[in-house]
Amino acid sequence: MLTRFEVIAALLGQLDDRPIEQWITLEHWRGGLPPGVELEPLLPELLQRELIEHQRAYGCRRCASPETEHEEADHAFEAARASARIRPEGVIRAVITELAALEQDLSFSDPRPQLHTATWQATGLWSREKQFSVLFHFGRDARLPVVRMRELLQPLGYAGGESILKEHVREIRPLFLAPRTYQRTVYLPGEIAQCDLWEPGREIPVGFGQTRRGYVVTMTLGYSRLSAGTLIFSKEAPDILAGLLRCLVQLGGLPGTLVWDREGALHAGGGRPTEIFAGFCGQLTVGWHLCAPRDPEAKGIVERLHGFMESSFEPARLFAGPADFQRQLDGWFNERANVRFHRGIRARPIDRLAEEQLRAFAEPLPDFDRRLVLRVPPQPYARVDTNDYSLDPAFVGRRVELRVSQTEVCAIALDTGLIVASHERSFARYRTVTALEHARTLRDQREARQREPEVEHRPLSRYDRLIPA
Repeated sequence: MLTRFEVIAALLGQLDDRPIEQWITLEHWRGGLPPGVELEPLLPELLQRELIEHQRAYGCRRCASPETEHEEADHAFEAARASARIRPEGVIRAVITELAALEQDLSFSDPRPQLHTATWQATGLWSREKQFSVLFHFGRDARLPVVRMRELLQPLGYAGGESILKEHVREIRPLFLAPRTYQRTVYLPGEIAQCDLWEPGREIPVGFGQTRRGYVVTMTLGYSRLSAGTLIFSKEAPDILAGLLRCLVQLGGLPGTLVWDREGALHAGGGRPTEIFAGFCGQLTVGWHLCAPRDPEAKGIVERLHGFMESSFEPARLFAGPADFQRQLDGWFNERANVRFHRGIRARPIDRLAEEQLRAFAEPLPDFDRRLVLRVPPQPYARVDTNDYSLDPAFVGRRVELRVSQTEVCAIALDTGLIVASHERSFARYRTVTALEHARTLRDQREARQREPEVEHRPLSRYDRLIPA
């Protein structure tokens, strides 16, 4: 009669190049075995019944034609070790998930032995069954959270704390989930700049009692770790690239390559940039690199900057509006982020800026103002982002070009080049912005239309002279 923990121990023990005596301490399991039952003789039978067909696909050529039953078992061991070397995590997961089939084929004794149960419930120590239950759940999902695993183990009698479970899982998880390693990358001066979007935890006040979700285009130079940021209010390509250009101007030059993740406005699919992003890089003569999907570690420098902003810049700050947010952000970079001692480079970013080999900008710089040609309507207003901006009423019926930047909304007459309107851009919604001179012109025109026509008053003596008595 085989217990559940005997079957799992036998299956897992032979999936490693090490002998089972090293992988599992046999003395630890012998205490719960039935009298007269040895663990070692069970291994060939279990491998022969459950693993030999699976292992033939990987390895031992002699398994196809064994000469004796003893050689067949030896070949099964060899095939198990060969497949474990090829893909250990897949083999272990496959074996563990076959436990349900084993339960149907083998007769088990009491699946919940009482040995050590009282001690385990009282002190939180591990019994064999609970350890194998953890292994079984790991076989199904190597990333199973500890909180969920504790919920699954509590019906089996687990009364220990979460920290005890975490310590045990910390030892077991590497057997099922291959750990990821990271290299240390050293960048040359002026080589790259990592870029990303950071979203503040609170919405930005935009006036008139309104708030709006904002985004910060962040950039960090790979060599000096010098950083800059620009506030924008949309993820559209013109806004992102305008913020990116401002960051480059703040840093004082052009790096060799701009590193981005697969931002929707900049990534056209398949690792290719969008047309507007490619044009931006071409005009500035910089390279571009789009990281692989779901790989934020590829631009870990700027990601760590975001963590620093969340812990140093954002807490305990109040903002009067977008301009005040940008002013405080620039001050934080100049007075805190770029002058602190950076542990990664063991220097201050501002001190290493002189070693950065940034290239100068080529004139003219890219222009990302939105442009729209329209004819001034009888009601002289133009709508931008749910807001209406006034135009000069004297240009009603004439064509003008409307230009929208991050800070200004202006209109220029196409026939004469005269300025028709110039407003500070408002990021509040559903507002009407009217310039004072435009309001006065509209008032004068309205009063002129309402004024009565002047009629000449003649004296009656003139009519007496014309009419004879």
